[in-house]
Amino acid sequence: MLKDVRAEAVRLHKSGLIAIYRKGKPVEDPDTFKGVYRLGLPA
Repeated sequence: MLKDVRAEAVRLHKSGLIAIYRKGKPVEDPDTFKGVYRLGLPA
């Protein structure tokens, strides 16, 4: 189930609708990041 959420987050990130953040900074490569992440609006 969480894999589905992550896959959708990556899809939305690639389309530019959301940003994925790790440790307060946007991730560089949404396909390879690991660990806890936050979703937000792109800066």
